[in-house]
Amino acid sequence: MSYALLNKLTTKPGRREEVVELLLESGQPFADDEACRLYLVTKDAQDPDAIWVVDLWDSEEQHARALQ
Repeated sequence: MSYALLNKLTTKPGRREEVVELLLESGQPFADDEACRLYLVTKDAQDPDAIWVVDLWDSEEQHARALQ
């Protein structure tokens, strides 16, 4: 069964770009993990301090393994 995460992060004012870059960098290892179907970092269109992160994995166990 697939495992999905949807996370909304709110940064301190003016720090969103910095946090987006950190999230993209930290998600690079997932690009080579066949169990990771999607790792998406996107900026909220209405909140200048909000970021959404979406993960889709083949299973919760594979997601946990990838974080170790």
